Amino acid sequence: MPIGFQAGGHDETEFGGADIELGVKYRFVEEDEQGWRPQAAVYPQLEIPTESSRNGLSSAGVDVFLPAWAQKNLDENWTVDAGGGYWINPGSGNRNYWFSGFLLQRKLSDALVAGVEAFHQTSSTLGGRASSGFNLGAVYDFDEHNHLLLSAGRGIENATVTDQFTWYVGYKITN
Repeated sequence: MPIGFQAGGHDETEFGGADIELGVKYRFVEEDEQGWRPQAAVYPQLEIPTESSRNGLSSAGVDVFLPAWAQKNLDENWTVDAGGGYWINPGSGNRNYWFSGFLLQRKLSDALVAGVEAFHQTSSTLGGRASSGFNLGAVYDFDEHNHLLLSAGRGIENATVTDQFTWYVGYKITN
């Protein structure tokens, strides 16, 4: 169950239910390991609110992300990913928007991968601002199906109104 938080006024922090994310990745191009061709995939996702959007942590409705991603292994330890897509963002005062990103990651051991990413997003609200930023992160594989995801980052463009500092902790189950 996702839990979100945000810093409120007067040094208050609010906690509550956040959105549940569901997605399916479909790879339609396989990587040419000896050549230049990366693998390519689509990864449509739904974000389903768990509470009212009045809490500031959940969406006003079901958000839909329609991205395309490409990935290329540079060698046995380095990987680069890039892509982006279109968010359908319902709700009063919201607008649909674009998101793009770039990731460079390195395999540190059989169980641990670390990386850095940069991203850009157009405005998601009427009268809102675009944002850009970066994150440092890691994925730890407990086994082939259970993974711990960690990320922390900082906004660069319009950071004072979009995302001065963000962090994420997640648990991922794969098939």
